[in-house]
Amino acid sequence: MYQQVLYHRIGLAQRVRWHRQTGEHFAKVYGKHTQEVAGELAFHFERGREYRRAILFRQEAGEYALQQNAYQKALEHGRAGIALLRQLPATAERSQLELKLRQIIAAVLAMSRGFADDELEENLQQTRQLCRELADEAALVPVVIGLARLHLWRANRTELEELTRQEESLAERVSDKQLLVQLYTQLAWIDLVRGKHVGVVAHYQHVRRHHDPQAHQGLLFSFVGDPLVVALGASGVSLSLTGWLDRGWNDTAQGLVRAENLHSPIIVASALLYAGMVTHLRGEYDEAWGLAQKMITLGHEYELSLIVTLGGLLQGGMAVQRYALEEGIAPLTTGLARHRDMGVHLLTPYVLSFLAEGYRQQGQIAEALHAVHEALDLTATNFDVFWEAELHRLKGELTLAQSSVQRLASSSIEKVEVVKPGFINFWISKEYLIDSLSKVQLL
Repeated sequence: MYQQVLYHRIGLAQRVRWHRQTGEHFAKVYGKHTQEVAGELAFHFERGREYRRAILFRQEAGEYALQQNAYQKALEHGRAGIALLRQLPATAERSQLELKLRQIIAAVLAMSRGFADDELEENLQQTRQLCRELADEAALVPVVIGLARLHLWRANRTELEELTRQEESLAERVSDKQLLVQLYTQLAWIDLVRGKHVGVVAHYQHVRRHHDPQAHQGLLFSFVGDPLVVALGASGVSLSLTGWLDRGWNDTAQGLVRAENLHSPIIVASALLYAGMVTHLRGEYDEAWGLAQKMITLGHEYELSLIVTLGGLLQGGMAVQRYALEEGIAPLTTGLARHRDMGVHLLTPYVLSFLAEGYRQQGQIAEALHAVHEALDLTATNFDVFWEAELHRLKGELTLAQSSVQRLASSSIEKVEVVKPGFINFWISKEYLIDSLSKVQLL
């Protein structure tokens, strides 16, 4: 209270001058090592009406907060910098400053809220317009990738096909190797979801050929992820889906080790998702359950809502595979609801197959078929089709089970004689037999 009273007794002109002098003093003292105090420097230069310098230090503070995984602080610095832009004249330099700030905001929103967030889309659209105004094709690459990733998670086929064409066109024109690596990484993930496994291999080879392990870490935040981790994960899942389980796990395990060495929660979480899918395909349900638990723990620690939801869905699916139905079906139904509330539809057919399997184990054949039909309908309209073959297999088995039960139900025999060697004959009701068959038909 005393500080505020004394502060406001100082004349406005004097306060402005002192703030500016304070900012200049500490900027000189810290020299090139201003990251840790960039937020304070931004405050002093803003109060000192040095708005351009205030914006530059907001940008530096936001980038530093991202490196520390302090997402809320990074978002606050980015938004504060955007608010100060109105104090500057409309020039190309101001557009460049806005572009840098919006890149920080996009990275924060993607990491903390998930890739399908509405505010993220709005921010990316504004960033794309800035890139066009500045004719900055290099800056456009992460924006197009961000928009493609957003529509991939929303499973919007039409929008994603157009953005994929733009990515392919950029890959033909861009000469910067690190930008090419990011483009090929995104194209590998898209081809994986499409079920085009030959394309995944080709894009993965491009990534390995051009990737520079010493690339500046700032690229991780511009693109929200490490390209080699994503490429290894996509390759691992793709190889596993095509029957190369050991090679698939080898790639995925390499990606997981690299992710853990980078110490970025979102990168580690994505590697855990790939590893969980591969261990599921290998039939290692306990290992997959444990990987999903790590995702959930990481998501709670850093407030990554999409990661918590995805981890819960994977864990519920593995519980069903282990015949722990109470631990599986409820988390799957609630998790799918949260998944949809977030505007995310990618992997929904994959998750619905777990739910169908749980219903099948409970003997609820009609409910299981309903889940499979819903998944196949989504596969027909959405972008992800990699799980379609498994859905058709499951549909065939469920249809066969349903037909067996229906044929028995339509029989005119009210009682069925059951004979076991060495035992006397006994009679059970048709209804009891139908119920029993529906529960054990396909176990």
